[in-house]
Amino acid sequence: MKTYKNHLPFPLLIALLLLFLVISSSAHAAIPGKINYQGYLTDPQGTPIDVSTPITFSLYPTMTDDTPLWTETQTVTVTDGIFSVNLGDVTTLTLPFDAIYYLGITIGSDSEMIPRQPLTSVGYAFRAKKADTVQDNAVTTPVIADDAVTTDKIVDDAISATKIASGAVGSSAIANGAVGSSQIGDNSITTQDLKDNAVTVDKISPHILSSIDGVTNDGGNVDLIAGTNVTITPDDGANTITIASTGSGSGSGDITSVNAGEGLNGGGASGDVTLSVNVPLSLTGSSTSDIIKAINNGSGAAVYGENTRNAALMPAEPYGVHGASTISHGVHGASQSSHGVYGATYSTSDDYAGVYGKNEDSGSYGYLGGPHYGVHGTSQSSHAVYGVNYSYSIDYAGVYGKNDNSGNYGALGRMTYGVYGEHTDTGNFGYLGSLYYGVVGYSVTRTGVRGIGEKYGVYGKATGSSWLSDGVYGEHTDTGNIGSLASANSGAYGEHKSSGNFGRLGQSDCGVYGEHQSNGNFGILGRSDCGVYGKNSNGNSGALATHNTGVYGHGSIGVKGVGDSYDFWAGGSGNYGPFTGAHDVKLADNFPEHIIPGMIISVTGDTIVRKKKDGTASLSSTLPTVALSDSANDKKVFGVLVLESPLPEDHWYKGNEGERFGIVNALGEGRVWVSNRNGNIQAGDYITTSHIPGYGQMQDDDLLHSYTLGKSIENIDWNSVEETVEHNSEIFKVYLMAVVYTSG
Repeated sequence: MKTYKNHLPFPLLIALLLLFLVISSSAHAAIPGKINYQGYLTDPQGTPIDVSTPITFSLYPTMTDDTPLWTETQTVTVTDGIFSVNLGDVTTLTLPFDAIYYLGITIGSDSEMIPRQPLTSVGYAFRAKKADTVQDNAVTTPVIADDAVTTDKIVDDAISATKIASGAVGSSAIANGAVGSSQIGDNSITTQDLKDNAVTVDKISPHILSSIDGVTNDGGNVDLIAGTNVTITPDDGANTITIASTGSGSGSGDITSVNAGEGLNGGGASGDVTLSVNVPLSLTGSSTSDIIKAINNGSGAAVYGENTRNAALMPAEPYGVHGASTISHGVHGASQSSHGVYGATYSTSDDYAGVYGKNEDSGSYGYLGGPHYGVHGTSQSSHAVYGVNYSYSIDYAGVYGKNDNSGNYGALGRMTYGVYGEHTDTGNFGYLGSLYYGVVGYSVTRTGVRGIGEKYGVYGKATGSSWLSDGVYGEHTDTGNIGSLASANSGAYGEHKSSGNFGRLGQSDCGVYGEHQSNGNFGILGRSDCGVYGKNSNGNSGALATHNTGVYGHGSIGVKGVGDSYDFWAGGSGNYGPFTGAHDVKLADNFPEHIIPGMIISVTGDTIVRKKKDGTASLSSTLPTVALSDSANDKKVFGVLVLESPLPEDHWYKGNEGERFGIVNALGEGRVWVSNRNGNIQAGDYITTSHIPGYGQMQDDDLLHSYTLGKSIENIDWNSVEETVEHNSEIFKVYLMAVVYTSG
């Protein structure tokens, strides 16, 4: 803990002077808003120290207040115990210093030193108090000497209009030119401030207009607005405004005069004028735009052509509109709301149509609106009829046709299909060349796709490798059931939509595969490693005719058999494989909750007997009640607990709520927990129960008794065993040992 000594030779004097200077800053230059502070720092023995350390300075309103009014932290260099700082170097001092403040000091991470130091006045600070307590109106004009207050002693804007009495400043007190336009605020001089006839013409700058052609500028500038094909160019330097016509564009209004010339008849001097053009009219020229262009904003045609003569009386075919081009379209039309090009013919001949087009080079031709065809096309080298649609809508096609009588329609080149057709009355439809299918047919009443052939009625081929690729695919719309042939993974596939059950024939890894979707059970026939394989959602599985077994089972019950004479029958000439016999048991009500597999259990004498269908007791199945063995040489010993497990759902005994069950090994090889209570155990020694609940021990003799659990098949070196249990305040070593069970 550091000790701290300090002294304050000047702080309050400087603080009060600072306050005075801040208040008087409008008349004097600003001074630093800081307080010099010096201190003396020693170690606990009083020896001055040399150190660089952070010191926190805080000013409080009282000696005990928790919240400082001002605080800052400086890194201070202490030499021979002495340091000097300026308070306000980090955080500006903005306090009014009109009350007593207490200085708190914190060195580094230490607690704040106590007591806090009050800031006190020095002698001349009492004089400063006088300046801070001048009463209103105490300084009057007689107190101020003449010329004592000069212009340089008055801060800008310090004297406002409210401080000047009306009529106090007369014109004789204002020097000529002292008040310029920059000293007069906008709108500060109103009409009421001007005497009548105070502003004369000679006081107004020349060249100021009061109006232009009757338009006054009471509201501001008078602007000139350029009309159509007119420009207005102001030149402030030359004091000119140039108004000119652009000399281009179009105007409006009546034609005042039309003079007929070669090829024109009619005309007039005013109003609407009709011109007649002598035929033939020939226009020749070179232009990158249209030579003839007509735009109609009404409901009529932009260009209309009609030939009313009889063809028999004319040497050539009488076209309504005829166009020819060597590089582009013969006729081009565009419309935003109707036909781009519209043609009508009243001829009944198959040779004529509403619109006719021909390529003279290839001889290909086609027409629209013939007497028997909506569209007719002939080509010797490519498409007879070709249409292109750039719309992203599925409702539009490159070529579309409809029979108005039946409503049946078809489309070529849709966004989603190559060909689409629909029979309107029945709703049957079909399409070719979609994204996923070559052929799709839908029928409300009968077959979606029907085929008749000597070899295949319907043939489908899928070339994709995806499992979604099918040679033939079918779906029943009402039920959602689907089926496919020749998919990537199987020869045939079928799915029942509502249940999700599905099956496959001819898979790469099996002949038949079926799955029940809701519970996840599935079965397989003809797999490479077995004839039949099945598995349920719990992970239990089984197989028939595997490589090594006739029957294989995996699960809580590997293989289960139910029969009137035998649940299980071994009819082969071979031996049993690895075998451990287990029993279902009912756990006693006081059986411990924490079960350790491998502990020895004994029967309690309570047994549930299985009943046959005729009500008589079964000779093959019982369900004994068991508890942990807890005495030596217990003749009620039954076996070794494997685990606590509920009975299978199809068990002959249906347990009551709260009853617990387990599985016990009693025959064959297995393991059991034993202790060193009765000495070392060697292979061949008999094992019996002990006083330690659930643990066995070496039997006293080598005879098979009613209390014998089994025979040891391994040696135990207790010196190498570390696991222990405590019983009746004694510690015993325990070990999970291999045995052959003989008790069950």
